[in-house]
Amino acid sequence: MARRVLTIHELTFREKGKREGAGRVFAPVDLLGDDLLDIFSNWLSKLTREDTVDKSKNTWVNVTAASRYASRIIVVETSVGSSGESGEVVDSETGESEFQLAAHHAPTGTTRTLLLVPEKGRSAFLMTESSRRGSGGIRLRQLFSEHITDLLRLIKMDCSAVSESDAWAEHAKLKEVELRVEGKSVDAADGVHVDVGVISHIARPHRRAFFNRDLLGKLATDKSTAKRVVGIPVDEEHEKEDVYVTLVDGERQKKFLVEGGGAPSFRLVLNEDSAEQLNTDDLVAKCVEQLSEITGITGKINWEPRWSDSLGAKHGKAVPLANSQKSFQNP
Repeated sequence: MARRVLTIHELTFREKGKREGAGRVFAPVDLLGDDLLDIFSNWLSKLTREDTVDKSKNTWVNVTAASRYASRIIVVETSVGSSGESGEVVDSETGESEFQLAAHHAPTGTTRTLLLVPEKGRSAFLMTESSRRGSGGIRLRQLFSEHITDLLRLIKMDCSAVSESDAWAEHAKLKEVELRVEGKSVDAADGVHVDVGVISHIARPHRRAFFNRDLLGKLATDKSTAKRVVGIPVDEEHEKEDVYVTLVDGERQKKFLVEGGGAPSFRLVLNEDSAEQLNTDDLVAKCVEQLSEITGITGKINWEPRWSDSLGAKHGKAVPLANSQKSFQNP
């Protein structure tokens, strides 16, 4: 199973036409009489495949299922992939070709998106699962932002990325740095041929010690820093290079994927390449855990456990999705 990571966006609402902090603010549970969860579910039920596919970027996204998982949580399942390049599907164990890919084919994977809207407070949260195939949540977020702009003409929705590592930054310590690179085939002198998929280079400080806190910032802004830490040449290039950090806060320990660029972020690793993806119950629990940590520190909301209690299919009323034979569960 491919690695999965979690990205979090905070949604807030304010009076359109006013600078931030000057006009009215609105709770997502009451947007001039409408609940954000209802707005989102009604919009989802009318989405078509033509809406979600982004032909300009050769990106395939299709909503395959959606449900009102709990009183304040919606879970959306999407099929996601990219087209535009021909090739072949091979058996990773035997190397034999199984299927020829044409440019219009899009190898897909399944990712999930959660919308969590508390009964109290000024913020809602959109959490998206990503795999190597991509993330359907990125496309959903883009389309929903356009929809709500047209629908709520007096209200502006602000959407900002939340780094779960920010909530750890005050206390967490850096325990481990890992650089994963795509491996190369090696022909040894004795003729042995070895195929290596991924190579992990790991650096840890001396026993019971931790790396300097400044190293986190350097890893986020310059990937060559990770090469220096793990002891491989900076000019050694690989097709794919991923940097991970393990942070420790008291008895808790978590691994984050470090993404650099203009706005460096640390995304929580949900499962490793060798592990099965989380089932929906575990994914919801993990998202609520992250949300509780972040909002507990910022003081924006206090997520109540009852908001996450699964409703179960027997409590729902099925409303067919426009682009799916599956159903949308609405309490």
